[in-house]
Amino acid sequence: MSTQLHAVLDATEITQAVQDLGHSVTLIAHKTTVVRLYVSGTSGPAAQVRGVIAVRRSGPATTVASVNAITLDPAHSPDLATRRGDAGLSLNFLLPAGLTTEGEVTISAVRVVDAVSGTPLPLTGPAGPTVRFQAGRPLRRTSPPTTSTHSSPPCGRWT
Repeated sequence: MSTQLHAVLDATEITQAVQDLGHSVTLIAHKTTVVRLYVSGTSGPAAQVRGVIAVRRSGPATTVASVNAITLDPAHSPDLATRRGDAGLSLNFLLPAGLTTEGEVTISAVRVVDAVSGTPLPLTGPAGPTVRFQAGRPLRRTSPPTTSTHSSPPCGRWT
């Protein structure tokens, strides 16, 4: 019997609220962005784990620690669809604003560690994705503002 948990990176998702695993939804520059790592335990005892990713633009990579810990239990590993539906079942990383500017970024899993002891755990899996952040469209008023005798801001439809 193994005395250490062995982990596998099943998938990586970069999301701003709605996304698929193929990253077909456009990422908007300067918008809050979360990287979700879907990790499972393949052997060894169950453990609480945290993670660290590397985010590379041009130049050296920036490391980002997970904002949460998850329990990996090789005896009970929910399928990927179940884990995608519950943010508490993935390691989640909030990207700093400076890493969400226009252009490409590459995400890679650096390490998974036991949340209690800090011991690095063996991790295997695919290389992280490269995604592109694009400029968002500016909001434009499509109808003239209405006037009012009240001190509230003008009304109108925004697109």
